[in-house]
Amino acid sequence: MSITLPEPLTKFIQEKVQSGEFASADEAICQAVQLWHDQQQIDDRHAHAITEGLTDLEQGDYSDYDTRELREFFGALSERAVQQSRG
Repeated sequence: MSITLPEPLTKFIQEKVQSGEFASADEAICQAVQLWHDQQQIDDRHAHAITEGLTDLEQGDYSDYDTRELREFFGALSERAVQQSRG
């Protein structure tokens, strides 16, 4: 495969290779495409979850929460995330 990039992107990649961040332009491009691929998979999962959520709403399959309940829920969720990040 052969690609041609606009000059600003070519210069950006050359700078990254010269700085030692990547061993070659091929390695830099490979990582960029891998990140793009990974992000696309995340976007696809989010789109699917949103579609499921909208379907649930349309079918009346949801729970009502008041402000206090939401604060408690997100407080507990935040605490759990902090605990998991600590190991």
